[in-house]
Amino acid sequence: MTSRRLAATAMLAVASFTILAGCSGDDEPTGSAAGPGTAAPSSTADTALTVQPSAFEVTYRLDGIVASSPVVGIDVPPGTQFIPAVTSGTHVLEGGRLGSLEIVETADDRLGGTVEESRRRLAMARSGEVTAPVAGTVQVDGGAARVETAGLDVVVTLHPLQELRYRALEFSGTATVETVLGQRQSECMAVWLEALPAASDDADSVATSAVHCRLPPHVETAAGLPAVLTLTSSRQADVIAVPLIYIGLDATGQDYIARIREGAAVVDRAVVVGVTDGVRRVIAEGLESGDALIPVSSP
Repeated sequence: MTSRRLAATAMLAVASFTILAGCSGDDEPTGSAAGPGTAAPSSTADTALTVQPSAFEVTYRLDGIVASSPVVGIDVPPGTQFIPAVTSGTHVLEGGRLGSLEIVETADDRLGGTVEESRRRLAMARSGEVTAPVAGTVQVDGGAARVETAGLDVVVTLHPLQELRYRALEFSGTATVETVLGQRQSECMAVWLEALPAASDDADSVATSAVHCRLPPHVETAAGLPAVLTLTSSRQADVIAVPLIYIGLDATGQDYIARIREGAAVVDRAVVVGVTDGVRRVIAEGLESGDALIPVSSP
């Protein structure tokens, strides 16, 4: 499952890495710079973007392949650590408790600033109890856990930027696969990221990881068949999300800032940021509806 052969056959050229917010592309999102939830800025340099709340949701469509797999992995989001509640070799039922994800405290947390506060809040949102997505035998290795149970997965290899986007959000998955009854769509029992071995210098693959979707056992498909994996983030209603060009760092590097136009004046305001889709970023604290923003890179 983790061989370079799989990495090469799992359709590295992700032709439809599509963001629901109207942006697409393998390497950098393209499309509406503002995205939904904002008033798109004019091409005139002195015209500000007016902040408006909206819903924030991201969907990626990825071309992959069906592959046999002996395990189901458990993701450990950035800023958290897995604390096991069971030992290796324990058999668990689907929904059984495996442990918990807890925030990793760092020395930088004591320095203050919205950069660390943003990191802490993102980790807190992903922390909590971890349950087994399928029945099987638990294996705990350091800060990672997996459930040993054989099955079929839809596998999609990711290059580093795609991996970064995956790690930024929590996703559920739906797979479209070929079956004995024709093309069928099924909910993923679990979605997780698997690290791939480093490629040799002469390898033509730049994949660093693979995202897996465990198919339900009733799906009658076979390893080697093409598939499409749709990843959907949780929906956040009535939030403020702005294009990334309107968020920067202050001179100390401790605060995220947005540049606000207040009449004839321009002021920098510290903000706490949330999740991002690579085009926009949710602002958890610091901006209000009606604020007029200009790009942070502006003089």
